[in-house]
Amino acid sequence: MSTDPATDQASLLALQQGEAAALNRLMARWQRPLHHFAYRYVQNAADAHDLVAETFVRLYQQRARLRPDTKLSAWLFTTVLTTRSWT
Repeated sequence: MSTDPATDQASLLALQQGEAAALNRLMARWQRPLHHFAYRYVQNAADAHDLVAETFVRLYQQRARLRPDTKLSAWLFTTVLTTRSWT
């Protein structure tokens, strides 16, 4: 899976335009790094999994609000942290 931010931007744009497979591409790209990140904070694999899942739910829900120049990695990691604070 590509680690190029331009690929993330292209997938985000495709998601905003209604391409269902775009979310799958973003999940394949980011699920593992986000899980590792979340696990470091919660020290529980199930809770880390839930945080990552909720992060992708929020990505889908807020897809129309995200600007094309959004640094997706920063948004995702920040969302994991803010989701954690609400759970």
